[in-house]
Amino acid sequence: MQFKGGYVIDEFEEILLEFVDKKVIDKFYESKLFFKVVNLTENLNFIDSNPLLKIVWNIINRGEPTRASLKITDYILTKNLGKLYSGFNSHGSEIKFQIDKKIKNEINSENLLKSLEKYSVIPDFEINEFKNINLLIYSVLNDLITIGQVQKSILLILLHYNSEKIVNFNFNLIGLDHSLSNIIFEDLNELFDSINNMVLPSETKLNKLINSKSSDTISIAFNTQENCNYKIESNLSDKNNYLYFILTDRRISYKELGNSIANLKTKKNGFLENEFIYSFDYKDVELKKSMLYFLHNIFRKSEFRAGQEAIINRSLVGKDVIGLLPTGAGKSLTYQICSILHPGVTIVIDPINSLMKDQYDKLIDNKFTKIDFINSFNTKDEKEKNIENLTLSKYLIVFISPERFQIEMFRSSLLHCFYNNVFFSYAVIDEAHCVSEWGHDFRQVYLNLGKNIKNYCKPKFDKLPIIALTATASFDVLADVQRELKMPEDVIISLSTDAMDRKELNFQVIKSNSIISNNIPFWDREKNIGSSKYTLITKLFSTLPEKIKELENKIGNLNPNTDFFKKTGNTYMNAGLIFCPTKSDSLKNGVPFLASFLENDKNLEVGTFFGGGDDTNVVINPIDNKSYQNQIDFISNKTNLMVATRAFGMGIDKPNIRYTIHYTFPNSVENFYQEAGRSGRNRQPSLSTIIY
Repeated sequence: MQFKGGYVIDEFEEILLEFVDKKVIDKFYESKLFFKVVNLTENLNFIDSNPLLKIVWNIINRGEPTRASLKITDYILTKNLGKLYSGFNSHGSEIKFQIDKKIKNEINSENLLKSLEKYSVIPDFEINEFKNINLLIYSVLNDLITIGQVQKSILLILLHYNSEKIVNFNFNLIGLDHSLSNIIFEDLNELFDSINNMVLPSETKLNKLINSKSSDTISIAFNTQENCNYKIESNLSDKNNYLYFILTDRRISYKELGNSIANLKTKKNGFLENEFIYSFDYKDVELKKSMLYFLHNIFRKSEFRAGQEAIINRSLVGKDVIGLLPTGAGKSLTYQICSILHPGVTIVIDPINSLMKDQYDKLIDNKFTKIDFINSFNTKDEKEKNIENLTLSKYLIVFISPERFQIEMFRSSLLHCFYNNVFFSYAVIDEAHCVSEWGHDFRQVYLNLGKNIKNYCKPKFDKLPIIALTATASFDVLADVQRELKMPEDVIISLSTDAMDRKELNFQVIKSNSIISNNIPFWDREKNIGSSKYTLITKLFSTLPEKIKELENKIGNLNPNTDFFKKTGNTYMNAGLIFCPTKSDSLKNGVPFLASFLENDKNLEVGTFFGGGDDTNVVINPIDNKSYQNQIDFISNKTNLMVATRAFGMGIDKPNIRYTIHYTFPNSVENFYQEAGRSGRNRQPSLSTIIY
């Protein structure tokens, strides 16, 4: 049997990508990640294994390769880079490892390309013939792969032997130096401890792993011919035939984490202003330490945002929850952390395809690969393959639309999961206000969502917890969501109105002064209104840099934008969104019509997006396909303006959007706030404009 294993370090990979194409790095990993464990039985059976150990497997196995832990990253960079590495910085919102830029002075693109291509076909012992910088790069990559493969092998052995019935596990790693062996066990034990500290006494805790050379050890040889209990060997016999899976089981019994605290604080900025400051009071320091471990190591966030821990606290112990947090407050993180702390599949129901794609891309950026979406962005074959993979326990998280529950084949596949011992941990309803706002209007399928989740997404025991998340719902809407999903009374978790305020968002309304008679034909009226609005939009773009600069000066930004539309290399520093009411190519209020007009502006690189939420189409729409690519270009800063319908409003989490323009009034205040909230995610002043 073949497996894949290995880790990556984001900051190190970013340096390499400045010199070689990503395909080169991917090819290198593809040639090195495959391995087999000699003497491991072909008939692996993990049904009776400790569910806590299954969580560890899913975390280590969430990507191929996946992100290395802080401990492993620090060890490898210290060992290989020496003075070029100066530790990690956790003072900002994200944890970043500090690699001296001097390393770039020694890297040559052509030599690096040749080296990586050659390394993939020669034995490791011949590597020393290469120049120092290439040896350094190879050593980092090789250590990352070695640690990943050995840790996976240890877990496979533990799972196979059913660790619940074994008191102790002593291992002897042969073929690795002592420090590398130690870090492999220290890292796994840190993960074990983080899980053990959170579970109730009813769970069988994970025993520490011991690195020992005593006679009663399980010996594992890595790429050596010594006689051992097991041997790990690089194996490239068939890249398309390897075993990959996530492990599912019953829900874990976790402790409650603590309670939310809201303190009223009075600020004096020339006048008195009251503000609630939210914090979370953990029941003990070990619980907080464990939660921060997962936040730091898997998502590289330095701290939780207000409201996140309260949602996680409720959902982690299996209770339904409706979470109302501001736009940009990290709602997705709440279900993502919960999904890795239970051995099961999380199914996420999104209203529109672009939202599925955006969340999928964000997880890919976080080095998750055991995820996918099923919608009209897929070809027919891709949909069928993704559904098959779901039933074969190959996904931790899968994204769908509510309409998919109406398809009989998909329903049957969900039920087949249960009979195939593939169990669900959570159902997540993202943008949950759609249950109320759209369910009673044009997407009645939302009204059956709670029933469909209950009938077709089966956990091993009991009922499946639902996590409903939104940023734009009144309490009447939340109450309606609660009723439609048949949730209990105490499920809503939200911040105060003050805390929901996005202070970085600034608003303006621009009125057209043209007088249009209602008696003229529709097409003439729309043409005249459009001409007036196009003039206002042109003027708005000419004054936009100065307006943003004024907003930055107001908050004391000492380094305001000097060139708002600046392009650095192939990427733009800032971006914006225009929302149009239609996708007409003959009316001026349509996406393609306005985009074509704006393409004449030399400061703008324009993309378009329009599409629906219903993903039941069998044949992929070429227009949807173009929108899909435009979204990728916009997210990666290759374009700096997206002209879109409201279908794009819920689908983007892009930090550097600094302005939004609504061609006309949105359908509701909630929709406007949701769409305007796409800007200012980097907490920089942003401008939202309505033209009417």
